[in-house]
Amino acid sequence: MEGGELAPLVTALDIYEPRHVDLAARRLTAETPTVSFDPAAIRCQLEGYLVNWRGLLRTNVPQGQQILKRLIKGRLTFTPQVGHYAFAGEGTTQPLFAGLVQLVQKMASPPGFEPGFQP
Repeated sequence: MEGGELAPLVTALDIYEPRHVDLAARRLTAETPTVSFDPAAIRCQLEGYLVNWRGLLRTNVPQGQQILKRLIKGRLTFTPQVGHYAFAGEGTTQPLFAGLVQLVQKMASPPGFEPGFQP
């Protein structure tokens, strides 16, 4: 078995090693999920959705029906009134906030907000 000159190999390693380290760092950054939680921005976005909620529900009727099915628990009862109907029922906001709660649970607590006990 014969060996060759090591100098070109060492030179190539010197050239490509920093690139390898850089690419590994970029890959780690890309694979690491970043969680940004800005309550003020979320509130602003939700308020923007609520400004024209009727229009949003009418724009895409099937999506509007799916949203209402998730927010209304059970059935609505409609009672005829003079010139209109009154309706009553039970609703929930749980489907809206479930993803938000899961997101918050994955975040670290700021210093001073640690629970008094460990589960």
